[in-house]
Amino acid sequence: MARNGVADMLERVSRQRGTDEELGALINALPGLAEPCEYLPCFVSAFEGARSLGPAVLLIRHIRSSGRVAEILPELVRIVDGVSWDADRRVWLVALRTLARHARDTRDSNLTHYVRLVSRRRDLTDLQLTWARRCGETVRGER
Repeated sequence: MARNGVADMLERVSRQRGTDEELGALINALPGLAEPCEYLPCFVSAFEGARSLGPAVLLIRHIRSSGRVAEILPELVRIVDGVSWDADRRVWLVALRTLARHARDTRDSNLTHYVRLVSRRRDLTDLQLTWARRCGETVRGER
């Protein structure tokens, strides 16, 4: 799929004008993107009121598997800090786990500290708190 085609489809889907077929095509196109990192800011800013957060989760996972997490750290931190379109924090879980793995793998002390601080936040549900604590174990190399 051409670069502009993905961007156009992303815009339509994120504004709830896209069809289910377009959403499926977008999800299928993610692994083939040569420069997936350039699309994450689009996902982050465009998902206000979106029908599905699946493409954002898949894109983060694809970027993580391609070893290019460093290119999207600010966007991942923004997601973990809380974005209104991720009310149930499904993308939050993936973003936090990605940050924790990157902190562990790179031994980035600032990022390690940030991941540990997340587990002390008071606005987390029990599930999110458990997840944040697991991520804290990841940065310490226990997982």
